[in-house]
Amino acid sequence: MKEMQDFKEEQHAPKKKPWELSDGMQTHPLLWFIWNEVPGNNDTPFLGRLTDFLGASWIMEADIEKSSDMLLMIVTRDDKMIQLELRPELSGVIITDKEGDVLREVTARESKGRHTVSQH
Repeated sequence: MKEMQDFKEEQHAPKKKPWELSDGMQTHPLLWFIWNEVPGNNDTPFLGRLTDFLGASWIMEADIEKSSDMLLMIVTRDDKMIQLELRPELSGVIITDKEGDVLREVTARESKGRHTVSQH
């Protein structure tokens, strides 16, 4: 009886709509951010995903700066720092901590002059 009830609930549960281009790239489940747009007018989505990705709550209140060559992004708050380095030749971004230890490496693809960065 319980199995039949679970089956009925599953059949009536609203189905999650698959992502479509018209939803906007910023909502794509695999896209983390567009390198060329950070920092920008609203960095909260980027900082939120970075916070979740690295598990460091201080990031939500951090400042973001980019180097003059646009290949290095520095996220800082007080004495804490994370550095993201765009490496086009590797199609990636390397994320390091204040000491220079690599925390993560993620994918960065260039298309039409923009680098899209994904966590997968």
